[in-house]
Amino acid sequence: MIKISKGPKKVLSSMKERAKREVMNYLKEKEICSLATLRRDGYPQANMVDYVNDGLTFYIATYATASKVDNIRFNPKVSLTVGEKSDDLTKTKGVSLAGEAFVLTDKNQIQRARRILIKKFPYVAEFPAKELAWIKVKPRVIYFVDYRKGIGHQDIIEISKGVKGK
Repeated sequence: MIKISKGPKKVLSSMKERAKREVMNYLKEKEICSLATLRRDGYPQANMVDYVNDGLTFYIATYATASKVDNIRFNPKVSLTVGEKSDDLTKTKGVSLAGEAFVLTDKNQIQRARRILIKKFPYVAEFPAKELAWIKVKPRVIYFVDYRKGIGHQDIIEISKGVKGK
């Protein structure tokens, strides 16, 4: 396991950038994730949703009445996973992250999220925009599992101590 958050600054920077590139390339290939939110009763709720990533930021469109939207407004802490099944354990790869989610309210951010989601998922354009909520997920820590580098290998990328900006 490589923890990207420690080490000499020069080595740390290049390792972190390499790991970020690997994660971003992996995420661009995928279309669906599991988004886990916290319900008001304290229990987690996981939903499979389509996503698009812009770098390490995720965007998700869902119905405004969906329980995940209420959950995020109640508590923005989320977990998100993207993975794949392989019959060969040594080819297992996946991303798991902890972060914060925000329901977008700014028109410019909504238009941007809508544009990049429609580019990846044209069917999103068919849904009435006023019925949708646009979610932005900002990771705090990302775990990138890549067993091609050895069984159990994962890179840990700490983004920041706190997520700022919606």
